[in-house]
Amino acid sequence: MRPPLPDPREIALPMKDVLRGVRHALREGRRRLDLGPVAAPLDAVAAGVEEFTSAAAHTILDFPTQGAGLGGLRDDGSDLRFAQTVYHGLDRVLARLGLGALMVSETLAAEAFRTVQGRDGALAIEEYAADLLAELQALRVVGHPPGLATVEDEGVLVAHFAVMLWLLVERDVAGEDEDALLDTCTDVAEAERGAVLAAGADRAALAQLLANTYPAI
Repeated sequence: MRPPLPDPREIALPMKDVLRGVRHALREGRRRLDLGPVAAPLDAVAAGVEEFTSAAAHTILDFPTQGAGLGGLRDDGSDLRFAQTVYHGLDRVLARLGLGALMVSETLAAEAFRTVQGRDGALAIEEYAADLLAELQALRVVGHPPGLATVEDEGVLVAHFAVMLWLLVERDVAGEDEDALLDTCTDVAEAERGAVLAAGADRAALAQLLANTYPAI
């Protein structure tokens, strides 16, 4: 008797992490190694594999999202949707902060969401955001492939703060330019870097800082 096939939704996030790990490894290997006369053909092969894995991660395994507001994500309760949204946000913010070589794990982002949802209670939205931020940081959602090796960079905390600002900001109109809003939130988070680092893993301090910052964006 054949074992049952796994639910595609259960393996989608780990598969995306694996494919992105391959992309990152290929990209870093091509950047760091001096391969002499064999560089051109190997580079062509690596570029082709990277293109395939990128398409697979973004097209085959993606699930539709319905906006980025944190309240909607909280009410929806979908760890897949949250993970995909956070991946998009962190990927852009890290690049803007000069940390684009780091990888974001959707699997760990989903785990962070499930953990916070399990103990949510009646938290105010800023407290909920701070809880998520601290959990993302604690689980080391951002790291180096393979295996998401530990990254000790204060910019990662700033990136998490920027994404939480982005999720908290109320949208004025449907279809607002999310990337432009992300860039604005990144600039604000960078301006608040000292306060963000001082808050560290203190969830109450993070919640207060978020509450004081996002309404002005």
